[in-house]
Amino acid sequence: MFDKVELLKALKTKEQTYSLIMWLNTAIKRDIISPPKAIANSLSFWAAKEWIVEHFYNLPIEGRPDSLDSKEIDPFCYLFISYFTSSFNIEKEPGQRYVPHSRGGGKGCYAENPHIRTKKISSRDKSKACEFKLNYIKGLASELGKQKTDEYIENLIINPDFKVKIAITTYAMLLINRMKGFDAGLANLVLWREFAWNSNGSPKKGFKLEADEILQDEMFIIEQLKE
Repeated sequence: MFDKVELLKALKTKEQTYSLIMWLNTAIKRDIISPPKAIANSLSFWAAKEWIVEHFYNLPIEGRPDSLDSKEIDPFCYLFISYFTSSFNIEKEPGQRYVPHSRGGGKGCYAENPHIRTKKISSRDKSKACEFKLNYIKGLASELGKQKTDEYIENLIINPDFKVKIAITTYAMLLINRMKGFDAGLANLVLWREFAWNSNGSPKKGFKLEADEILQDEMFIIEQLKE
């Protein structure tokens, strides 16, 4: 079961690291940092930590850890680099895309693609996400002293009343693990899209995970597992 303090810290660090990634995309475009350097910094914990320590006061406040204390910067760096296995690629030469004229009358133009682009997910990634859901529910049931079969849990996962709640809580569990250096790869992106995207396949505008909602979802699942 979630510890609220730990969950709040994970959600805050998620916002900070995501802000840094969005800043990084702009920084590459403005030649503040080169793509090769950005790629190197995203590949390892130690490279990312060295870079963040060196440039700490030049980074946006909303996109950096609260301090240079290892208890702050280490979870930050682990979560930061996990985005490059779970969500994004950094492109050295992103190329251009054609953008039609917004009012439909004139000619369109070509615009440079972003240097940081979302990864593509596969059926294997979706299967992996299902495994993490199964393991999360198994672990929760075990904490409650309840034995549940795989068939029971699989039916719970696809139940319309539980489907989104399980995706959210599993994602939150993995988010906490990512801060400790354990990364589930693209399963994170699969889970995110199950609740942060709409049925049309587009991100929900202004969507943000909240700790209280995650805890409520977990309690809803717990009540079911107690039966």
